[in-house]
Amino acid sequence: MVGDEIMYETLNIAVAGDARQCARLAELICEWLAEKGFENSGGDSYKLTLKFDPSVDREGYVFAPSERGGQISASCLSGLYAGAGHFLLGSRIYGKKLRPPEKHMESAPKKSVRGIYFATHFHNFYHDAPVCRVKRYVEELSLWGYNMLTVWFDMHHYTGMDDPEAKEMVSRLRLILEAARVSGMKLCLGVLANEGFSGTPDELKADWRAGQNGYHAEPMGHYHVEICPNSPGGMEQIIKNREEVCEAFRGVDFEYIWLWPYDQGGCTCEKCSPWGARGFLKTSRLVADACRKYSSCKFIMSLWYFDNFIKGETEAFKKAFANDDGYVSYILCEPHHQSGELPAHDREICGLGIVGFPEISMYGASPWGGFGANPIPQRIRHIWDIEKAEMQGGFPYSEGIYEDINKYIISRLYWHGDYDANAAMEEYAGAYFGGGCAGEIAAALAEMEKTLPRQMTPDGAALQNPAFCREIYSRIAKCDSAISPAARASWRWRIIYLRALIDNELSSNNFAKRQICKEAYSELIGIYHAQNADPWVRPPLQ
Repeated sequence: MVGDEIMYETLNIAVAGDARQCARLAELICEWLAEKGFENSGGDSYKLTLKFDPSVDREGYVFAPSERGGQISASCLSGLYAGAGHFLLGSRIYGKKLRPPEKHMESAPKKSVRGIYFATHFHNFYHDAPVCRVKRYVEELSLWGYNMLTVWFDMHHYTGMDDPEAKEMVSRLRLILEAARVSGMKLCLGVLANEGFSGTPDELKADWRAGQNGYHAEPMGHYHVEICPNSPGGMEQIIKNREEVCEAFRGVDFEYIWLWPYDQGGCTCEKCSPWGARGFLKTSRLVADACRKYSSCKFIMSLWYFDNFIKGETEAFKKAFANDDGYVSYILCEPHHQSGELPAHDREICGLGIVGFPEISMYGASPWGGFGANPIPQRIRHIWDIEKAEMQGGFPYSEGIYEDINKYIISRLYWHGDYDANAAMEEYAGAYFGGGCAGEIAAALAEMEKTLPRQMTPDGAALQNPAFCREIYSRIAKCDSAISPAARASWRWRIIYLRALIDNELSSNNFAKRQICKEAYSELIGIYHAQNADPWVRPPLQ
């Protein structure tokens, strides 16, 4: 016992109803606890029952403790996973024994769209890590209450659907999507309106030049293989490409397909400009029609980077957009990611609800995740405070696992509607590293936000605010000695520890990259499986 609390040596899981739907969840609960040091070896036994109950509100759950046991009830699989997450995140392991949560809890999400976007490109974690690791990560996010997963088949990497690497990527994405489906998540696919393969013929290529047709800046992220829908044969090639991709994913039950304008994508030619109100709308409608031949999906239309390259694009879009048969369900935008985006006070755009696209990966430092964990709690909370009344939820933009803490904070905001970011970090630390150091770890994570901004230099990286680095490292090193061996060895702890170590070394040595930094970067590359990653997502070992 710890105080008056009973500790258990064995966990037995029972399913009231269809056990097939819960088989993987039962395994996941046991795996999660074993990773924290629980041996499940006999002795005092705790019985956890999983039950489908149609009376439970929406995608919520009820956790009802009883004598030597407890029951998680939900009306759907997503809610059951969220309830299991409540049980796991509230449990503690002491001396290989389990102390489960003891308080009754009923909870339902405030936001209906609690998605995550995996940027499956650049040979980042989602692109190159063993697929079993990615699948397990998806499952863990479902425990936090995420209910949708979006992936992207980035066509510019491949010569066509016959490219062996394209086939390999389709197979990989199918496995990841299936893990999400089994975890109760709805499935989504990101689609660029005028996307092209690497071998797009020159005569079909979209224009990207500024200084013409009202464009004062070149569209960001253009790979110059995108297709102009108004070139002779251009639209036909766009539809052909899209149908080939849809065929490759035939049988996947997509809930939503995203229609995406810029970064990458777009065309600045006379007939397409402004892209958001002309070429994009024309192409999106035909792409949507092509997609619906293969799936009974709905659509989310993105206004990403509208008004950043040409003025008046948003207003022109509003006037031109026609959703006469309701083919678009949501508008996706992120008003505070960049100037020129839509105002946050709009509760609807063209009569449609808004979902966000919060940036949690790239802020403050490049390479993204190159220095370890990148907690930005106050930035996330500040933007949410402005947007929360308007947003139906959203899809954080993720380039890897290094922004794990940021995902957890956003999961709390989407679920509760309002939540203290520091409290979320302390919960996270308690669940994954043990309760003894949770407050100290959360305090260090909060300070890490201040030291994140930096610029790469020929010798290393110059931190804008290095004053807190020594204190952060001192705190983290102290916790490193106090937490359990299992927690200390976990990837979640290593990316925090390595960030503190790297920043302390840089700030103590005139921002030069010494041997200890190189060793830390090498370990991060291993954690991320970034050996072949593009420079944007590869720790700066070289």
